[in-house]
Order: sequence, then structure tokens, then C-alpha cells
Amino acid sequence: MKKQVLLFVCTLAALLMSVGCNKVKELGVTSFEIVSITPSGTSELDATVRVGIHNPLVAFEATDVIGTLKLDGKPCLHLTADQLIVAGNCDKVYTIPVRGTIAEGFNPFELLNLINGTSLAFDKLTVDVNGKLALRGGVGKKLELKDIRISDYMKKDE
Repeated sequence: MKKQVLLFVCTLAALLMSVGCNKVKELGVTSFEIVSITPSGTSELDATVRVGIHNPLVAFEATDVIGTLKLDGKPCLHLTADQLIVAGNCDKVYTIPVRGTIAEGFNPFELLNLINGTSLAFDKLTVDVNGKLALRGGVGKKLELKDIRISDYMKKDE
């Protein structure tokens, strides 16, 4: 009986993977917006961001999400975010609370332009992101994205 259950689970997983593999390349970020940034002490901050996600796949959850925000290629903030449940077969914008810790050796005053809303060159900001994507309650895959240019996803003023 255990072998039959295991065979069924493996077959179902293979089926889901084969159906989803063609669309995995379509999964992506469509927009990015900083909603708020609040300093927390001298070396941390809390932020809220909105991220648009195009998901042609089934629903999944993103867990263990960590990132590094870099200014001119140098780490400035180490980021963590809570679990995010991404709806299946849709384009949706998610509001995500993020916790940031200033990287060692980085001058936090360089981020004041961002906090004050003045003209920081967003094209100099990139982010590395690591996390785990998993079907609800189960099988998952680690994800690692490097040097994502923030300005490519920012809303453009018209």
C-alpha cells in the first residue's frame, strides 16, 4: 500500500512538473514600488513594498526570503521578508513588509535620499534575492536571483 501511495505521489508530482515547466519561464516580477520606509534605531529599518507578480502557474508560497540591496554593486542593506502566498493563474500586486539591516561598512546617510524621497539614482540599485518556492504544504525549490536592477521595475512618471 505504501508503495502505491508513493508511486501515486511521484506520478502526480511529475505530471505537475511537466505541465508547469513550460510556463515556469513566464513567472516573473512585473512592477516594484516602495510604499514606505521607517528607520528603526540606528542600523535597521522597516519598509513596505508593492511587488507585481505574473504567475501563470498554480498557487505557491515563497518562504525563507532574504535579499541584499546593493548601491553601485556594494551591499547596503540585508533584507528579510515574511512568507508570501502567491495566487495561481493571475497577475497580482502584493504588499510586502520588509525588514532591513544596514550592511557593515555602509554609510546609512547614503540612504537618506531614499527615505526623504529625493532624487536617488534608482538605476544604481540592484538586489539579490534567495528564497524557497513551494506548493502549499509540500514540494519546493530554492530560488536565487542576482543583480536585479530595481529601476527596471519602478513605475515611470508620465
